[in-house]
Amino acid sequence: MARKAASSIPAPAKVIAADWFRHTAAEALFPVLMKYHPHLADAKIVALSGPLGNGDGCKVLGRARRLKTTEAAVIKALVTERPPDYVMELDTDKWDILDQKERLALLDHELCHMAGREVNDDGVLGPWLLRTHDLEEFLPVLQRHGPWRPALKDFVKVARQLDLPGIS
Repeated sequence: MARKAASSIPAPAKVIAADWFRHTAAEALFPVLMKYHPHLADAKIVALSGPLGNGDGCKVLGRARRLKTTEAAVIKALVTERPPDYVMELDTDKWDILDQKERLALLDHELCHMAGREVNDDGVLGPWLLRTHDLEEFLPVLQRHGPWRPALKDFVKVARQLDLPGIS
């Protein structure tokens, strides 16, 4: 399935979305964006949909990224306004099997990658930044060695504080 052409949608945040995204995910995106990600209020985000395949053997549900230099140059040449600051891609097939709670978590997850901008010492806004995951670990390592790194300890501490059904 090829990516669908993008079209503008009216919203408080500047999100340019493919038709599929506009009709299925955008309604869920804006509350998450406004509630948890105010640092993106001035960001321009392009939302695309299509098959993402597998990355390193893992199912890729979504991806957040910055525009490649060549993509930004093409957009800048074709459009008079500034190129998008971020790209959010969602796998349409995988989206369709997620329930509403999982969809909101996926959108929140991808928006968390969009770190916003920092202000330098002169008060000038820097470039739009991406954020990596707070935690990356293998389950067998956790099973064998427990929470051995500070980030892993923090993650386990937060998980223990949550009241999650089926998890003790």
